[in-house]
Amino acid sequence: MFRIASVLAAGVVATLLSPTVATAQPKGLDPKKPFEGELAKKFDVNGNQMYATSIPINLKAGETLSLSATVVGKDRRVGVLLLDPAGKMIDDPVPIRRLTTKTCARTFEEVSATGKYTIIVFSDAIGPFTLQVAASEDELAGKLTKKELEDKIARLKKELAAAEAALKALDEKR
Repeated sequence: MFRIASVLAAGVVATLLSPTVATAQPKGLDPKKPFEGELAKKFDVNGNQMYATSIPINLKAGETLSLSATVVGKDRRVGVLLLDPAGKMIDDPVPIRRLTTKTCARTFEEVSATGKYTIIVFSDAIGPFTLQVAASEDELAGKLTKKELEDKIARLKKELAAAEAALKALDEKR
């Protein structure tokens, strides 16, 4: 499994960071608004096709970043990675185990350097995705309107319901 994961990580990073591959590059991610994109860049991992895109984000040293990627499609799986400004994967050397059904949420605590990081969203199927990005809670405190907070709470409740349903499905399989 570790070998497959290493190949996945290398394949995703090499494919998306290749200068010949153009990926959707937003002008800037707004932590208050979901980013919608399309996973269409195909790469092969041991005969399995995966789809991915990269999204740049500027972070300050010590900042915490929370990501939540959601995809559409029955049993579609999704994962998110974060690369530091040097292109090194942060936190998890085995990203394949981070593939989850429908929604993948990750938090990267206290990044080590100020600079341009790269978020990679990947899936086992082509199609649309929504990425919700939140910077350090301290930075967001007091900056969200009532409507934005209500929207965030609704989104989090939906993610919680999806996670509870996935857990229930796992429990029923045992």
